[in-house]
Amino acid sequence: MESSSIQKMLLQAIHAQLPSYLSDWRCISTYFYTLPEPEIQEVLLTLLPCHGFTAQKLDQNLPIIYAEYATNAPHTVLFVLTYQAESLLPRAQHLISPLVSQMAAIQIYQTHIGHLPLNLKWLFIDKNMPDHAAFIRLMTDHHSLLQADTCIFYTTKQEISQQVALPELSLGMKGHLQVELTIQTAQRAIPAGYGAIAPNAAWQLVWGLQSIKDSHEEILIEGFYDMLLPPEDETIESITQFPNTTSQHTEQWGTKQLLLGLNGIQQHYAHFLTPTCTITEFHSPVPTNNAETATTIPSTANARLDFQLVPDQNPSIIFSRLQQQLAPYNVQAHLLAATLPHYTSIKKPFAQHLHNSLYTAYQQTPILIPLSTQTDVYEQIIHNQLAIPTLRLALPSLGEEPEQQTQHLVHTIYQQALFFASSDSTKRP
Repeated sequence: MESSSIQKMLLQAIHAQLPSYLSDWRCISTYFYTLPEPEIQEVLLTLLPCHGFTAQKLDQNLPIIYAEYATNAPHTVLFVLTYQAESLLPRAQHLISPLVSQMAAIQIYQTHIGHLPLNLKWLFIDKNMPDHAAFIRLMTDHHSLLQADTCIFYTTKQEISQQVALPELSLGMKGHLQVELTIQTAQRAIPAGYGAIAPNAAWQLVWGLQSIKDSHEEILIEGFYDMLLPPEDETIESITQFPNTTSQHTEQWGTKQLLLGLNGIQQHYAHFLTPTCTITEFHSPVPTNNAETATTIPSTANARLDFQLVPDQNPSIIFSRLQQQLAPYNVQAHLLAATLPHYTSIKKPFAQHLHNSLYTAYQQTPILIPLSTQTDVYEQIIHNQLAIPTLRLALPSLGEEPEQQTQHLVHTIYQQALFFASSDSTKRP
């Protein structure tokens, strides 16, 4: 069957059943709008089997639901949705639309085209779950059950598409390195009058920090830029299409300009494709309880650094080299957090299928984010534990008008059905 025939058939089927799908969507969304999280879990456990999924809690003590739609197909996709009880109905509709649209797309595809070409797995994770260590253990204990070929991580957080009503596809996520720097130069307070001969912790920490980055924003850690995966041409091309958000940022932050006067495409390139080193805290405490101690030379100082890393940069190696660089200044570096960056090439068939299905459904090129700067701990854990290509997808906002909301559901159902078809080599539109 030709691709145009498949697309026409899918759209006709969607519109024929649209009143039923809209009713289901609004009903399910209402649960996420009115019920507390524990009752939402019970709704999912009841709802999913009605649409052909098996559903279960993998751990009775964790607010996580696992569901599977098994078809004995050769490939499996894991979908992840983090949820919470929403205070506004439109937000609940936006949150749950990926699941509702997939249930509709399964019905349409199998009725009008044929056997589903993918095994589908879902993880529904309560955003309010505080114990990330328990989630890591769950991923380890159920590794075989959760294993898939690829992962689509749904989010409602948008980085660019607040400006335009388009889906936002992120190919990866920046890595993260957080470090605390400390130095102690004396055991007791020293009056400032001895400034010519007494060591000053604040100054030594400043000098150490100066050795890390210069005024042109170049990071000076040895070999820092040697471990970079060059960006693909497609991702560079994608950022040239982003709307100019420079004035939005300067107005929101209350600053005259961005660093180095960055603007437009240069701003997006720096934000999404380059690593960073940012001082997030700096302290040099001295006693201030009386006039005499108010002029004391700091004997201790500390700072926190936050690094955002790009593919092929290893936070462990960078941390080790940072320690070596700060040693001459007697500054100690302490590791607080470290996560590897991850990236899936847009040239991968899985990424191509998803990208193409979004393009056809919305009749516009989706916003392609090279590396998300918004860290999600669950996405990071899932990617690390399963070691599979992971893409993040943010659907466009619903809009306020009923027609816009109806069109949102049509687009999402159509996109899911097209993704199924593109995954079937015999029916690839």
